Amino acid sequence: MIDSVNHVFYRIMGEQLGKIEYTEKEALYPGAEYPEGEDDYTTELLLLENEGDETKKAEAAMIADRIHQLVGKFKVKDKETGEMRTAKYGDIVVLLRSNSGWDEEFCRVFMEQDIPACVTSKTGYFTAKEVQILLSFLKTIDNPKQDIPLYGTMKSLLGRFNDEEIAHMKSAGKGNLYENLKAAAEEESGEKAKGFLEKLERYRNMVYIMPIHKLLRVYLKETGYLHYFAAMTGGESRVANVKMLLEKAENYEKTSYFGLFHFIRYMEQLQKYDIDAGESGSGDESADAVRIMSIHKSKGLEFPICIVAGLSKKINQQDVNAGLICDMDMGIGMEYRNPKTRVRNTDLRRNVLAEKMRMDNLGEELRILYVAMTRAKEKLIMTGVVKNYEEHMLSYEEFKNQEDSKIPLAVLSRCSSFMDFILPTTVRECKSIQTILWNPWSLAGEKQAGEVLKHINRIEMEERLCLPMGVQEKAKAQVLRKNFTMEYQHQDLQGLYAKTSVSELKMKAMEEKDIVAFEMFEEPEVSAYVPNFIEEKGEVTGTTRGNAYHRIMELLDFSCCEDVEKVLMYMERFVEEKRLEANYLPLIRKDKLEKFLKSDLCKRMKKAEQKRKLYREQPFVLGLAANRMEESFPATEKVLIQGIIDAYFEEDGEIVLVDYKTDAIKEPLELIERYGIQVEYYREALEKLTGRRVKECILYSFALNSAILV
Repeated sequence: MIDSVNHVFYRIMGEQLGKIEYTEKEALYPGAEYPEGEDDYTTELLLLENEGDETKKAEAAMIADRIHQLVGKFKVKDKETGEMRTAKYGDIVVLLRSNSGWDEEFCRVFMEQDIPACVTSKTGYFTAKEVQILLSFLKTIDNPKQDIPLYGTMKSLLGRFNDEEIAHMKSAGKGNLYENLKAAAEEESGEKAKGFLEKLERYRNMVYIMPIHKLLRVYLKETGYLHYFAAMTGGESRVANVKMLLEKAENYEKTSYFGLFHFIRYMEQLQKYDIDAGESGSGDESADAVRIMSIHKSKGLEFPICIVAGLSKKINQQDVNAGLICDMDMGIGMEYRNPKTRVRNTDLRRNVLAEKMRMDNLGEELRILYVAMTRAKEKLIMTGVVKNYEEHMLSYEEFKNQEDSKIPLAVLSRCSSFMDFILPTTVRECKSIQTILWNPWSLAGEKQAGEVLKHINRIEMEERLCLPMGVQEKAKAQVLRKNFTMEYQHQDLQGLYAKTSVSELKMKAMEEKDIVAFEMFEEPEVSAYVPNFIEEKGEVTGTTRGNAYHRIMELLDFSCCEDVEKVLMYMERFVEEKRLEANYLPLIRKDKLEKFLKSDLCKRMKKAEQKRKLYREQPFVLGLAANRMEESFPATEKVLIQGIIDAYFEEDGEIVLVDYKTDAIKEPLELIERYGIQVEYYREALEKLTGRRVKECILYSFALNSAILV
């Protein structure tokens, strides 16, 4: 572990970044010795290749698998006896740069994987499942016509309804869920619903004769609520959370307020304004559970096994991007704003000051990384997410043949996460750090497959040895053989999807026609030159630019569309009202917007809006026969297609469809080839939606400044 820390910080920490020149004088040296054996104490860099949205959940699952591999197998030194023993959950800590948004997700995934875990933070009480169920129960008692609390109560131990039963009730269409529940109770098969309503009514009557905390105690006793949650992973903490809610209810009734309604509002105010007492976590600090804490809180502590997670989380540089920035050495820097032209820019002083602050922040983050990596006594594991590991490492090829020299400041200054600091140091073969690309099926798949094969082999061995087999064993063997040798009867339907989007169908059609992927229009604009390393602006993607134009057209007030200045003024107000992203407005070309406002299409849309016949951002779901997607699919199967129509309006009793496009094209025909299929689906959906004929389909090209009739 010590060698890995020295290896990393020899190469990245220096006087210019970190304010300390990391040399042999500052390096770490071992203070304890461990016997050689089967266990590998090498530092691990555990990476997950993932491009999805749920990266936190995936990383937590990866860590959970690694914990399962360590507990009961990996040897650590006992603090009291000094002897080597197998690791327990309590020997492991997960360190995060910031707990917010991470600790609760990690804790939830760990508990799902049967790993006891506790969060050493002061948040999460109101999100705890055991507390949410009780609050839903109280809200239902107060007003059963609230669908969400009633749904939670029906799913709880009081109702024990499943999703299918609730969905069946809701499909009756009697109004809210409570009305549907009462209707279900009147049916011949409605004994369960009737019994639930009787229990609910009895609790509602209790509210008038007993305090809230006593009502909750009756509920806990009758449903066995505490026993249920005590049996779950982290049961001690869950029971403590329930008891804390009882204390809150009892303390509330000692005030001048009273009644269930006011108590519910009181709890809602606590949650709304983040007055969160945190999960009780009674006994968890000393219990055999994985601890999840921030790096800051771990200062001065040591742990047998330390997992530094979330290395890919972006470093917070919000202070640098503020309109007014201050530095104790260089003073104040601010943006320049021209009130007449509404242009916002920065001067050289602010840019240099911002760069200095940014480098100071990176130096501070480097020191925090040092703290995190030095918390482990026996085993250090660092985890993170990368989009494409091989391509990422290619950018560091220049350091592959270098000895342990410093990584250039130009490279380190571009770092945006802990991962960016660590990866350049691993490009050369390093004995002290083992880089592992995690396979999601590595543990779970091998474990399940191993158990199945073991069972099959045992049965086959018994058959070979002519050992007597019971009826149940023979039946199990037949079921296993049948399941593992079964071939799916409908192989031709493997590619059939139940639901897709118009965009996916459009891309598929483009691939079939060999149409090259396209870019959004972009023309160079004259601006004052600022070096990229100071300005620190990334490239604007075509998708972002397209989203900006679509959002502007969605918010556009056609009553003032003759004056482009007035339109832009309204857009600035929308930015202040948080209705429009601030980074969208600079992407809009004034000249292109002005040409649209002067177009015949805009005038027609203005007339339609005055008659309240203009509709924008209209979502739809269209059901089509599967053979329209692919001829090999059966016509009897249905495929749902979803999409959003930019705009349409009624004119002379018929429909005009409008779709905005920002593609970089030279000929109108290019746009028609790309979006012809998409427009046809829109046309069909609109005609079914409105019952009117679509007389025109128009693609408005901002690149060509013209309306194209399809």
